[in-house]
Amino acid sequence: MDGLEMCRRALGNTERIVAAVRDDQVGDPTPCAGWDVRALIEHLIDGNWTFAALAAGGGMPESVAYRHEYATGDRVADYRHSVQLTLEAWEKPGVMDASLDSPFGPMLGSRLIRLHGLEQLVHGWDLAKATGQGTTLGIDLVEVAYALATQLPMNRIRSLPNPLFGPEVPVGGGATLQDRLLGLLGRNP
Repeated sequence: MDGLEMCRRALGNTERIVAAVRDDQVGDPTPCAGWDVRALIEHLIDGNWTFAALAAGGGMPESVAYRHEYATGDRVADYRHSVQLTLEAWEKPGVMDASLDSPFGPMLGSRLIRLHGLEQLVHGWDLAKATGQGTTLGIDLVEVAYALATQLPMNRIRSLPNPLFGPEVPVGGGATLQDRLLGLLGRNP
């Protein structure tokens, strides 16, 4: 599965989860320390805007406050809009072969898009867990995500001011690949 397909499917999975969040759940806690459901959804939207800016070659935006300029107050519509914009940015010719700025330094678009998909996939799991939705991820997505996660410079990622992933959580020897992925990325499956 190429990076664009992986990202598209991760975004679609997370979009389905965002759409199923009830209004009475937005203040509920999530597995992401300090974030309630509303804050996590806003982070997902901001992430899409950030990766869209990176894919467009604009580098890391100083702030993602511009998302609020387009916010409608409808979390599902806002998330869908952010997905549309980020996919349009990733689908432009030459993006996958371009060296793009990222929080980790220059990175090929074909690798950065997988990081985008990984973040959206795992935060989608966080949101599903917080809202009592099904948390089983597609095995093909898990395989691609796990292969990527094991190649990332996790020490450097975890040392960022706002790291994408928390400290590794040990899982048992008989853990599923999904549970190993979640543990590697700081989640307690």
